[in-house]
Amino acid sequence: MKPLDARRPRRVISPELWSFGFKNYEQSSLILDKQEFVDIEVFPASELVEKNKQKTIEGFSSGTVAANAIGADITFSGSGVLKIGPDTLIFNGPKQRKLIEVLIENYKANNPCKVSAILEQAGFSFNVDTFGKAFGKNKSWPKLVRYLKRDNGHVLLQPTP
Repeated sequence: MKPLDARRPRRVISPELWSFGFKNYEQSSLILDKQEFVDIEVFPASELVEKNKQKTIEGFSSGTVAANAIGADITFSGSGVLKIGPDTLIFNGPKQRKLIEVLIENYKANNPCKVSAILEQAGFSFNVDTFGKAFGKNKSWPKLVRYLKRDNGHVLLQPTP
């Protein structure tokens, strides 16, 4: 678990993530993917949207509260929650989130791209040359791979496996 740091900014934790973490209501904390969040405050959704609009004033970090609808069966939120078909996948790392964003951009443009180009665009080093290495230990990777259509070194995200 990463050490606590009081200088880190406050951030909005998407409601979709709560079911994946260990909640301690007495201590107002949440442990999620080896990170501990403390001094948790729960807001009604309407208040949360307003706080996100004023994030610089309130001290929240960047990220969206509501998911962005991509297609009929795909949504991706700034907190790293990808809903695709019936599955909810979580990507906590910034590079993994960027990789999902690149895959979604290519999906919207119906533009299959080389795996190496997608990884480079997402900020991975040259030693990370496969999606398996990029998503290696992420528990959502086995589900995500079902939605990736591969053809001659090119890949495209598909909303149906």
